[in-house]
Amino acid sequence: MTRHHQRFDLRDVLYAGASFSGATVDTWEDDQGRRQWSARIVGRIGDLQPNGELSGLTRSGERVSGRVVTDAGLVEHARRERIVEFRGAGALALVDATVLPPAR
Repeated sequence: MTRHHQRFDLRDVLYAGASFSGATVDTWEDDQGRRQWSARIVGRIGDLQPNGELSGLTRSGERVSGRVVTDAGLVEHARRERIVEFRGAGALALVDATVLPPAR
């Protein structure tokens, strides 16, 4: 059973040298109380490294970051868009406490 589930969007996402406009993130605690997270990106995505650091800006302008422990594979869409799901362990960490104004 999961606890403390949250879902939120990230913008200006960076992963292993690639940038994306956004991602949907879920965070939770597993049965043993360990923090977990996953992030999904949809787009025209080229080849990606299987390991790396994922980061992005929250709605309030804080940059969070977390180490990807696995990419959950790629699913192709008819227009060559793909869904990539990254999984991480541990909490997403606040990278920069500087808060930027919300995007318009």
